[in-house]
Amino acid sequence: MKAKRNGKTVKGGKGKSFTQQAAEGDKFLAQFPAKVLEQADKAEDGLDGIKVLIQFWWDQLPKPVQDMARESGRPLEFVENLRNYCVARQSKTTAEDVLPQRALSRMHEARKRLDEATAKLDVKRMLQAMDDAVFAGLKFSNWAPLSDPNLKQFIVFRVQEACEKNDASFLIKLGRTLGARQEFEYDRLSKFLVDRWAGVGDEPGLCFFTDEALVELCRLCLKRAVTLDAVRKTRQRLGLKKAGQPCITTVELVEGKIVVS
Repeated sequence: MKAKRNGKTVKGGKGKSFTQQAAEGDKFLAQFPAKVLEQADKAEDGLDGIKVLIQFWWDQLPKPVQDMARESGRPLEFVENLRNYCVARQSKTTAEDVLPQRALSRMHEARKRLDEATAKLDVKRMLQAMDDAVFAGLKFSNWAPLSDPNLKQFIVFRVQEACEKNDASFLIKLGRTLGARQEFEYDRLSKFLVDRWAGVGDEPGLCFFTDEALVELCRLCLKRAVTLDAVRKTRQRLGLKKAGQPCITTVELVEGKIVVS
């Protein structure tokens, strides 16, 4: 960071630029792209550099949040709302990583056991973990295509081995798994909440809704029955956080359009 002292331009932040501080682990600065940090470093002084960062941050906000800021005549209250929104948006980013991990937990667990068995050179446990991982993946055609050369080689090897050992249980399990293959799809409620949590276009983020309003919105958008308990548990499981005190409490269908307030 730079600052003017006695008519001279010097670096601030203990003599380090924004880029240096981000590289050294400053969590706040690390969220900005390198080009933005470089632009802030080239500013005339530290205050102008901070303005560059704030402008970038502002440009990333959904339009409803920007409108809320303009309409608010209370800067301190808006700063608090902005902080709450950023916490909610970060929880969406985290949930995006959690979503596939939850859905494919069996595959991840099998891979973990495989790593542990490999580290201990436990061949029997390694083979069992490999079988578990492959079967977990084979359930989904878009995650484990049979055309994959490595998967094909492994299946051929295991089928030959099962025939030699007269292991009918493996062949039966393989047949049932292949017969029930389908494309992997996320739970619709979970994906709906994650995708819209921080807002989409001009639509307000679901992080501003009460749980009761969320239930009604999910019911209308997903066109199925949704319970308050399901919404709360799904939100909590994914780690989705509200943007402070929810301000959207009502969801209605008016002349075929969803209206929130």
